[in-house]
Amino acid sequence: TVHVTRAGGFSGAVNLAFAGVLPGLTITPNTVSLTGDSATITIAAALSLGAGNYPITINATAAGVPQQSATLPVKVTPAPGGSGNITLSFASCDPGQVPIWFAAQDGNGAWTRIARGANSTFTFAITSVGGVAFVTWRGNNYTTTVAWLSRAEAAAIATGSICAANPQAGTRSLTTNALNTGTATVTVTLGGAATTFSIPTPPGAGGVAFTLNDFPAGRRDLIAARSSIGTNGLTQLQRLVLRRNTSYPQSATPPAINFTGPESFAPLGRFIALSNIGGDQSAISESFVTANGASESFFESNGTFCQGAGVDCVPWAAVPDSLLQPGDFHALSISVEPQSGNATSGRFAALLLHAPPSAGPASVALGPSLATPSVTSLGTTPNVRMRAQLASQAAYNAAAGADFSQDSIRVELLMTAAYSGGTPATWIIDMPDLSSAGYDPTWGLKTGLPVNWNVSALGGSVLPFLGATPFDGAQIVGAGVGGSPIASMRLIPSRRARFP
Repeated sequence: TVHVTRAGGFSGAVNLAFAGVLPGLTITPNTVSLTGDSATITIAAALSLGAGNYPITINATAAGVPQQSATLPVKVTPAPGGSGNITLSFASCDPGQVPIWFAAQDGNGAWTRIARGANSTFTFAITSVGGVAFVTWRGNNYTTTVAWLSRAEAAAIATGSICAANPQAGTRSLTTNALNTGTATVTVTLGGAATTFSIPTPPGAGGVAFTLNDFPAGRRDLIAARSSIGTNGLTQLQRLVLRRNTSYPQSATPPAINFTGPESFAPLGRFIALSNIGGDQSAISESFVTANGASESFFESNGTFCQGAGVDCVPWAAVPDSLLQPGDFHALSISVEPQSGNATSGRFAALLLHAPPSAGPASVALGPSLATPSVTSLGTTPNVRMRAQLASQAAYNAAAGADFSQDSIRVELLMTAAYSGGTPATWIIDMPDLSSAGYDPTWGLKTGLPVNWNVSALGGSVLPFLGATPFDGAQIVGAGVGGSPIASMRLIPSRRARFP
């Protein structure tokens, strides 16, 4: 059912049209002229259409009023005994984040290149278990992502939104002002773009002009935060602005962000209790996930000891219930590192919370330090290919991953326990030879250059952090070891949860 809200006494006809409808989906009726406040449409999927997420845009037009649009997240799920087809949709990604190359593997068979379909989709078959690999590119930077998972896991990710789990960056920029900032620190995010600036003295009536670069195309939610550092060393988030459903063009000049205006509100101060911290230093990074995707981090703080509760804890700031919508989640990423600094190992956790728990704080039990991995080379032809081996640990029984990088080249690998038929005694994660599927050697690791590496393992509900439909209370814990200090490691999700 499509509902139309009328304002200002408007009673004219509203015309509904549908965009982004892929072949295989049928909408009845395909156009609607609405004189009331709601209309019912029927959506059918052809048997040939693979399981996946197929968002449809509904455009509402009427004489004398601006066009309004909404996104309908249509999901097609596998029928029992179906063909095994999986469709990953990158339709809600910024165009620059859509893979330039994609391949799939059924079981342990050959890797096969998959052509890009309509609406930035890639359709492939996994009978029981298999793998996907893809390359994204920005400037001179290439990232190769490889994940081995079960068919059920691939279907769950396909019916969620792979782009919503990962804050999307782009190439657009905007310029506007921040008003009533005081002498605080201001962070503004739009998708995966963020800018932070401090105001040492109160600005004039015109506020502080700023530019936000690299925000993505499409419908996104802008989040702005005004914060300060308290005498206890913790960040105090004073005011938030949540501007939903923006769609700014390149070089936009949107309305000023006013921290005392009608868009602003005071967040709810909350904390998360930590156990098994073991004397390490904790920190938290907070972002927000909505139907329009994930934001970059807008709040970061060190942890502390909460005297009143008698536990180690990290603070966070919640959007009040009255302002939350279905599908909104606070994405909280916690890292724990040795106090000495310059560490090459660490532990972490990530949570998705729609609203604060009704009774007491949320809690996280951190796992042990990661076992020492073995990292070796599998060869140098056609690219340098690396192997990571890691003894499994009970706390991290869901998945293991390895990242390898050289300057502008990155290779990210993930293997789930379901792919292995259960948690293996030893995780063995190899960079595959993808040359038979048309993988370009310029995308891969090179000979003659050092390789930075990070190895990590995860426990808990990993699928919502890979792109499957999020749910309230989803939580993962993990630990990692790197070949360089923790400051350069991506295994700790201090800003974002990624696929893989």
